[in-house]
Amino acid sequence: LEIAKTRIGNGAQDPKAVLAHCLDVLLRLLHTMTPFITEEIWRKLNSVAPDRGPTGERAERMLVSAQWPYADAAAISQLVEDEFALLQDLIRQIRCARLEHGVPPRQAINLAVEATGALANLIRENAVLMQGLANVDRITVEAELGERPANAAAITSGSARLYVLDIIDTAAELARLTKQGDTLRKGIGAIEGKLGNANFLAKAPADLVERERERLAGLQAELAAVDAALTALD
Repeated sequence: LEIAKTRIGNGAQDPKAVLAHCLDVLLRLLHTMTPFITEEIWRKLNSVAPDRGPTGERAERMLVSAQWPYADAAAISQLVEDEFALLQDLIRQIRCARLEHGVPPRQAINLAVEATGALANLIRENAVLMQGLANVDRITVEAELGERPANAAAITSGSARLYVLDIIDTAAELARLTKQGDTLRKGIGAIEGKLGNANFLAKAPADLVERERERLAGLQAELAAVDAALTALD
């Protein structure tokens, strides 16, 4: 919803259609439990967005006779879900960095990002969202930043390294990164324990084992970025 508001505020119209469709589906699902409330909301939704299906089809006049919603497998993209999760994590960490370092909500910040390939493109393409949701003024994305920016808080997600410029207390940042590294090592150790357990490998479904291996690779990449940030800060 926050991202939709940001995009609508920047003139995009597609999020309005997506939100109308999402509300449409929620009302269908809730109707068996709260029929009178959902029917009234449905009537009002019909008055402002009568054509709101995935392909723009007109909604049924009354919710009580509306078709039960169904999932469209063709609309599901693991790549998009993974990219969205990464953006969520980056925005969450930027907000946390602001809070940890006492940056007032109304004060804009600047970011320097070290990322390459598809990850760099993802951040560039969604810079406006990050600016709107974390009150960022300027985002610079480079393959290599060289020396760590002075007085900058470091953020890592996957292989990306972000620096929130000019807000750092060096001692506090060392402590934060050390704590993050310890948490990542515990997570890595737990997954390695699973993958090293012959009973787990023999009994667990193949897709679960593969997901654990992917999680392990992701945590290891994050730990490498945290260790690199600690080295640079030292």
